[in-house]
Amino acid sequence: MNNKIIYGVVGIFVILAGLYTINPGLFGTSGPSVEQQAAQSPTYAIHDEATFAAETQPFSLTPLDNPELAFTILVPKSWEADTLPENIIQDLDYRVYHDIARFRSELIGVVRATLTIQALKREHEMTPKNWLQNYIISNGYAPQGEIKAQDERSAATGFVWTTPEGRAYHTYLGVRANGNAIIIARFDMPLSLKDYLGYLQEKSVESLQLDNPKDTPVETQKLFTLVDALKFSYPLSWSISGSDLRDMNRLSSQLQNKNNFDQIEGLIGISAIRRTRSTTLASEITNFRNFFDTGFKFNIMSMTQEVEIPADPRFIFHRLETYDVENKDPKKAPQELRLAVLGDDNWYIFCYLVTPREHDNFYAWARNTRTFDVLLQSLR
Repeated sequence: MNNKIIYGVVGIFVILAGLYTINPGLFGTSGPSVEQQAAQSPTYAIHDEATFAAETQPFSLTPLDNPELAFTILVPKSWEADTLPENIIQDLDYRVYHDIARFRSELIGVVRATLTIQALKREHEMTPKNWLQNYIISNGYAPQGEIKAQDERSAATGFVWTTPEGRAYHTYLGVRANGNAIIIARFDMPLSLKDYLGYLQEKSVESLQLDNPKDTPVETQKLFTLVDALKFSYPLSWSISGSDLRDMNRLSSQLQNKNNFDQIEGLIGISAIRRTRSTTLASEITNFRNFFDTGFKFNIMSMTQEVEIPADPRFIFHRLETYDVENKDPKKAPQELRLAVLGDDNWYIFCYLVTPREHDNFYAWARNTRTFDVLLQSLR
């Protein structure tokens, strides 16, 4: 065989071998996966309390120069901060998640993890835990474990989602609520890195703190006075549907939550009954049970909760009971009934909530129950 041909063939094989070393994918085989590359260094630099404290630094920001939105979060020192456009937001919106800061990890194989801080305005009363649950339901994400709620202002949880191209991601998301706004910390990474970056993911998100937390309602509140018996506040998105003040010993009022189709999605009733020699708490509770039976046509199935609730010092007793109820009209859906009973030296106060059940209409249930709690706390 011609020596030139032999040398040419050998040269081609040498070149091909070099190309295979550089990029095996050119030959129809894949290189090391993200999992394999992470396994080469099985422990990320930040993997416990000591390394988290040493390898992170605080990042603070006051969006829109609003002190109520000011926050601080701990971010790995090795991560890069993305440059976002100046004046990226003029004001918060109810439906738009505004990115106000973003950080990217170093390359891990061929991918990166990201930590994004977002801001959003809340429209209605809802606990951060229920807001986060509704967020997951609305987006069709696959939840990973229970939602953690450190207090009434915060919640966090993980979930899995898939891109249109079929790539699976794991996200850990934390929210901090302050009045009608929330700050969101969202840590996204390929699902294959969950074990590798899992500690940092949760630890960083849960380090998010509000710099100026305030205990204020989401919605603008309106004060209502039930003659000399009671005062309470309610959100302007609810409407007073009727008050009965004909008998000064038995006063009542109702509030309604209506949707965009003018359908009632929540009902709160408040009654104040003056304590006299002829009234007893037992008889008034019986009267209310009859009222639910005949007025609402409810069959009370079972009590699901009985707790003592926070209340103004004027009240000697203050308890809340929750019931599952069926409607005697088979065309109407079952409901949840909450009944709060409070009393002082002069009045028995009955407050009840009728709402769709949690698994039938989660958003309405979450909004109604939180509004009811806020109203009960405002009773004076």
